[in-house]
Amino acid sequence: VTDLLVDESSFTGEAEPSSKTDTPLTGEGDLATLSNIVFMGTLVQCGKGQVSPGPWRPAPVGLQLRPHTSLSWTQGVVIGTGEKSQFGETPKTPLQKSMDKLGKQLTLFSFGIIGLIMFTGWLQGKHLLSMFTIGVSLAVAAIPEGLPIVVTVTLVLGVLRMARKRVIVKKLPIVETLGCCNVICSDKTGTLTANEMTVTQLVTSDGLHAEVSGVGYNGNGTVCLLPSKEVIKQFSNVSVGKLVEAGCVANNAIIRKNAVMGQPTEGALVALAMKVGGRNISLCNGKLSAMSGEEVENAEQSELAERVGKVGCPRGSPAGHGVSVFYRTSPKHKLKIIKALQETGAIVAMTGDGVNDAVALKSADIGIAMGQTGTDVSKEAASMILVDDDFSAVMNAVEEGKGIFHNIKNFVRFQLSTSISALSLITLSTVCNLPNPLNAMQILWINIIMDGPPAQSLGVEPVDKDTLRQPPRNVKDQILSRALVLRILLSATTIISGTLFIFWKEMPEDRASTPRTTTMAFTCFVLFDLFNALTCRSQTKLIFEIGFLRNRTFLYSVLGSILGQLAVIYTPPLQRVFQTESLGALGDWACA
Repeated sequence: VTDLLVDESSFTGEAEPSSKTDTPLTGEGDLATLSNIVFMGTLVQCGKGQVSPGPWRPAPVGLQLRPHTSLSWTQGVVIGTGEKSQFGETPKTPLQKSMDKLGKQLTLFSFGIIGLIMFTGWLQGKHLLSMFTIGVSLAVAAIPEGLPIVVTVTLVLGVLRMARKRVIVKKLPIVETLGCCNVICSDKTGTLTANEMTVTQLVTSDGLHAEVSGVGYNGNGTVCLLPSKEVIKQFSNVSVGKLVEAGCVANNAIIRKNAVMGQPTEGALVALAMKVGGRNISLCNGKLSAMSGEEVENAEQSELAERVGKVGCPRGSPAGHGVSVFYRTSPKHKLKIIKALQETGAIVAMTGDGVNDAVALKSADIGIAMGQTGTDVSKEAASMILVDDDFSAVMNAVEEGKGIFHNIKNFVRFQLSTSISALSLITLSTVCNLPNPLNAMQILWINIIMDGPPAQSLGVEPVDKDTLRQPPRNVKDQILSRALVLRILLSATTIISGTLFIFWKEMPEDRASTPRTTTMAFTCFVLFDLFNALTCRSQTKLIFEIGFLRNRTFLYSVLGSILGQLAVIYTPPLQRVFQTESLGALGDWACA
């Protein structure tokens, strides 16, 4: 081995190249300090070395791994990803947990009410087959079987919108989980930073100070003297020119197509010479004066940090209430940080690009890998990939998750208000020993409207900007919040009151059910339901504030439902099926 330097940033996360030696080591220390190992997939920057041919060994000659060294622990975690291992199990997302709980609650409530209706009807001496038919129809209408479809369609549309923004989502529920993400743990090298060394300041031997602008391995930028802000070009300043010249010619790095071949520090010196108009035409010896170089932060990350910083972290979390930095963290440390945050109730997103980030990416609620600079291991472990390595896309994804959950709540509000209205309407009429305002076929038709186009189109409603500016929701918050339940009950009360009033007004003196009374009650219920769908488009704004034409898909679906209702009332074949009769041209519709 001769002067061998290897870029192991994709494996260890360290930006500085690692110097390699053939001296046997005992295996003590951190993985990043083992200098007699060259890992597959890392890049040799300079020097030379030879690997002896032969069968693959788990450790190099002279290295004796102890049971609890960092290298053996890391191998155990990364390899152990079977179906029954810690990382093989796929935990449910907050949305999936909320939907499971909501489904159980609705099932128990619906079947309890349906059982009460059938038992009361049997006590009143009503025909058992008729009550059973009504019960089955109510069971179909009460359970929102269209909810999984709407959730899936809404998530798919969110994935498509994110794909247009160059973000690949590997798991559908992850899109909504981003909406309640309140902690972002990010790897630094290659994610928050560009993984490129850059000269930012110069100090000459005679005391001159200069500031260097521009990032990357290119000539974009200027060198300005301080405090005069004089731009130096073509070595116009002798002291600065000699300093730049020394750093450029005493150099083995080459910059081609904005990429460096050689050590990053030497590449930064070549880029500095390019900014003052120099070109490397030969190599010679020279004395280098004091200078400053650092791995610069991506320009977009400063603005993003401000947006993320407004949210803060959960009380008692390791990261506190601001931005915290953990230095030289191993995969084991990253996993402990993720687990500690999750134990405080935080929803954690982890971004990374290296092999050393794979464990944390897999363990986090949302693993985000870099598409261009990321390793195959990190992409496989992540649930989301940023194709262009644009970290600001994470915030766009968070806003997308908020919008998806908002639309799901709108749909749930519409479905539950319709279900409760139908159940309560039949329950009240049965308890009061009145004929049923709706027959079985009419209840099924209402179910088609409830789960059909009007309901589905609520899932594609454009989300208001005020909703996107809200802080991430608490993961413990259920879909059926107190405010949402009150809105559902208010809508259901309005539908029930209006329908019962029309049914009582049209009922003959003998209190018998006729096709006209059921048709009027049926039409009134459907019109109330469609108007309720209009109000469910937003949780906080009126119809006039959100605009009628904002969601054309919804308008087309409402128009189709109205045409279907007209066909049910005025088409003879459908009249026989739904037991309806034609209504008057104006008076009956005005009453309804």
